[in-house]
Amino acid sequence: DCRVLDIPLNINYKLYSKKQNEIKLSTGLSSYMMLKEDYSFNYTNPSYPSDYVYEVRNENKHWLGVVNASVEYQRKINSTMSIGIQPFVKIPLDGVGYSRVKLKTAGVAVKLNIDLGKKTQK
Repeated sequence: DCRVLDIPLNINYKLYSKKQNEIKLSTGLSSYMMLKEDYSFNYTNPSYPSDYVYEVRNENKHWLGVVNASVEYQRKINSTMSIGIQPFVKIPLDGVGYSRVKLKTAGVAVKLNIDLGKKTQK
């Protein structure tokens, strides 16, 4: 069980934009700050204890050690709001945390974008 702070640094490229629809590609690097790591090891070797619990706090930091990639489809609802869906992957360049886990992440983000700076026309 790990608590991780993910700090991404990404660049976006607008691949397609027509009327209310946009498609964007994004790639970059993330830094993982391991806030709390709880590990439970179970050994079958009789020379080790059968169960071993280990806790690590704020010791492992992986600066720009995770590759991010995503594609986003976005559709405008009106002049200041849009909705989007964004499948993504995150792949570390090295093992993560105390145990150097080969952690790969994939998911889908659902977005509601609101442009607070846009002025409405009168």
